[in-house]
Amino acid sequence: MKLNYPLKKLLKILMISMLGLGVVAATLLLQRHGYHAPGIKTDREVALLSEDEWQDVVNKNARVTGPHAHKALVLYDTTEEGSADVRDNVEFVMKTLSVRTVSLPETAFDQIAANLKNFDDLIVCSSNMQKFQAILPDIEAWVKAGGHLMFTSSPNNDTLDRSWFPLLGIQDTMELGSIDIGSLQVQTDIIAGAQGMDFSSDVITGNVLNPDLTKDCTVHIATADEDKTPLLWEHDFEKGKVIVSNADLMEGKISRGVIASSYCSMYPVYTYPIINAAVYNIDDMPSPAPVGYDENVLEQYGYTIYDFYTNVWMPAMQKLAKDYDIRYSTYTIETYDDNVEGPFDYEENRKSASYYANIILNMGGEVGIHGYNHQPFIPEGFRLSRENRGYKPWPSIKNMIASMNQVISYTESLCKGINAVSYVAPSNVISKEALQELLIQVPHLRVYAGIYSGTRDQMVQEFEVLNNGVVFCPRLTADMQMAESEWWMAVNELNFHYMESNFIHPDDILDEARSHGGDFQEMLNSYRKMVEWIVDHGVRTCTISEAGGAVQRFANLSVDQELKGNQLLIHVDGLIDEASMMVRTNGKVPVNVTGGTIKKLTDSIYILTINSEEITIDLEDE
Repeated sequence: MKLNYPLKKLLKILMISMLGLGVVAATLLLQRHGYHAPGIKTDREVALLSEDEWQDVVNKNARVTGPHAHKALVLYDTTEEGSADVRDNVEFVMKTLSVRTVSLPETAFDQIAANLKNFDDLIVCSSNMQKFQAILPDIEAWVKAGGHLMFTSSPNNDTLDRSWFPLLGIQDTMELGSIDIGSLQVQTDIIAGAQGMDFSSDVITGNVLNPDLTKDCTVHIATADEDKTPLLWEHDFEKGKVIVSNADLMEGKISRGVIASSYCSMYPVYTYPIINAAVYNIDDMPSPAPVGYDENVLEQYGYTIYDFYTNVWMPAMQKLAKDYDIRYSTYTIETYDDNVEGPFDYEENRKSASYYANIILNMGGEVGIHGYNHQPFIPEGFRLSRENRGYKPWPSIKNMIASMNQVISYTESLCKGINAVSYVAPSNVISKEALQELLIQVPHLRVYAGIYSGTRDQMVQEFEVLNNGVVFCPRLTADMQMAESEWWMAVNELNFHYMESNFIHPDDILDEARSHGGDFQEMLNSYRKMVEWIVDHGVRTCTISEAGGAVQRFANLSVDQELKGNQLLIHVDGLIDEASMMVRTNGKVPVNVTGGTIKKLTDSIYILTINSEEITIDLEDE
C-alpha cells in the first residue's frame, strides 16, 4: 500500500470513511434495540447432532453391504505407475455405492477366469492389455452373458491386440494409433451439470488411443478440438456392458464423480447416498480490515479498503444472497498480529466485527472460527510447503488452546445467536498433534472444515464423522473466479456427493492471484455464475453446521437395493430422519415413489429424499 497520495483524494477518503463509520454505528444502535433486517431465516433445514444425539442414532454397520449388493472384481498392476492409486480411488467410490469389492494384483491374474462367474462387475485399473490377453475369451463370454466391464485408464496401444476391438467397440477395419490430448468436452448428461462444458490441459493431458468406434457405442466425453477423439464411451456387448475410459479421467479424488457416473451407467437403474449441501464460505469474516487504501480499489471506487468492504463488497454479497436465496458461513479472525506467546486479549476490532457478524446472522448465515490470529497451529520444526512458508510456530499446545478458547468467547460475544461450532484453520494448515488436541480439549467445536485436496501440511479431509459425532466437512473449491481445475472438482462432486463448498475472502480483490487483475465486478460476475450453477442444479443451501448435519446423515446410511422387474426396492439402515440419494437411470423413468419423494435433475438423474427405511420406486421403460 502507498502512503502518499494527493491531498484532495485523501480528504475524499476521510469524508467517505466518516460516512462509513456512521453507517456501522447506526446499524449497531438499531441492533441493540432489537431491530434486525427483514427476511431473517432462523430455521435450520438439517440439524447438526450433538455427541449424545449422535451416540443415540449411530449406525455401527454404516456402509456394510447388504444381501443384494453388487460384487466387483478390481484388477490392478503393482508394476504399473498409478495403477494401485486408481484402484484405491475406485474402491473408495464403490464403498459409497454399496458395491462389494475384491482386488487382485497382477500376480493373481491367473485366478480371474475361474472367478468371473462370482462377480457382477470387472473393473480394470491397468492399461497393459497383454496381461489379460490369455483370458480375453473368458472375459468376452462373461460380458456377453450379462457382465459389466469397466476400464479406468486408456489401454496401452503397444499392448492392445486387435482381438480386443469387438469387446471395446472399436472398428476392426482401422489401424489404431495414439495421439496426445490437452482438452475434453462432456457430450452427454452422464455427468450432471457438465454437458457441453470444455476443459483444457489444466484438467486433462496424456497420450490416448485414437479409435473409430462402432455405431452402437455412446461417447460421453471427447476431446474439445475438431477431432472429437473419444475419451469415455460405453458399448453394449450382447447382454453385457463395457465402459472405456480412454484417458486419465478417474485419477485422484477430484475425479470420483466420473467413476460413480460411469459405474452407474452400466445398469438400468442405480442409487446411492449423497450429502446434498451447498456451502458458501467466507474466510476472514469478520476480521480487521487492512488499514489505508489499495490503489486499484481507490481508482475503481474512491474508497479506502475499510469503506470498500462496508459500501461495496458487503452490499454486493447481500444482494447476491437475496437473489439466489443462499446463506453464508463465515470464520472470525480476531487480530492479524503474530502473537503466539499470549496474553490473547485483542479487542480493538470489536465494533466492526459485531457489525459484520450481525449482518451475517440476519441473512440466516453462521459465524465460525478461523483463529485468534492468522498463525496456523504448528510447532517448532513443522515442515510447511513452499506456498505456506512464513508463519510463526507456536511454543506449546497450551498456548494454541488458550487462543482458541479466547476467539470462541470473543466471537460468541459479538452478537446474540452466534454458536461458533465450526473451524477453518488459517491457510488450511494445522499439525496432526494440534488437531488431535483440539478434538480433545475444545469439544465446543463440532465441524472441522478443511479442504478436499491440498498440500501435505494442510487439513486434507474426506467427508466423515468421528466416533463422537464431530464432522469433517472439507471445502471443495476456492475463489470467486474459479480455475478450470476447480470447476472440474465442482462437477465431479456434484455427481458423487451432490455437494459444493466454496470459500472466498473479503480481501480477494487485494490479492493479484485471486483477483486476476483486480476488477471486482468481474470477480462478482464469476462468483454469481458459480452460485447460479449450483442453485440451478437443486443443491440444498446449508450453513457449515447444517452441512455437518447432512454429512452425519449421509455417513450413517447402509443401502441395499434390488431391481425386480420395473421396481427398484431399496432398504436402508441408519436413517436418522431424512436423507438424500441420487438415482441414475438408463432406459428407465421413475413414475412413483413410496417412502420418499423424487425430483428430476436431468433426463437420467434424479434426487431422492427418503423418510423411511423401505423405499420403492416404480419405473417405466423409456
